[in-house]
Amino acid sequence: MFVEWVPYKVMNTAVIPKDIRTTLRLGRSKTMLICFDKVERHLPDRCLRQYGLHQSIPADVEPWLRKGRGVDGGVDLCRKIESELNEWMDRQNHIVEGEYGVDENGNMQWYSEITCKVVGRPISLPSEFQRTISGLKEIAYLADSFSTKGMNGQRFQSISRIRMQS
Repeated sequence: MFVEWVPYKVMNTAVIPKDIRTTLRLGRSKTMLICFDKVERHLPDRCLRQYGLHQSIPADVEPWLRKGRGVDGGVDLCRKIESELNEWMDRQNHIVEGEYGVDENGNMQWYSEITCKVVGRPISLPSEFQRTISGLKEIAYLADSFSTKGMNGQRFQSISRIRMQS
């Protein structure tokens, strides 16, 4: 398998609007990424080669207690994730730079040891397809077994559509 280690090396940055281009270095900020109640670590020091920088073996990831994702009624999210918000606000001061004179062979060895080469269950496409067909047949069987007596219009239409497609 071929991996493009420096995908942005030959990128024409002139096509990127200037106001965005001036902030691209923030992509190398070791900080928190926040979206409503979801917070995740951003660790660019583990993928500096993508930015065309020299990559040493990164330090271990600092322990971090992930907070519950559920939005509890009345919980002030700003207080719940205050430390993460503060880290985000300070992101300009945590830009990761590449290291010169690094033996990248050591990084490649480390990378090959920690990388999951296969994500998910190794399952063949035909068997996945058969599982999908089996699931659809089960849905059709269930739809056929429903009594439509007394069903409201929307539910009746849904059941009828399933029956017609099977």
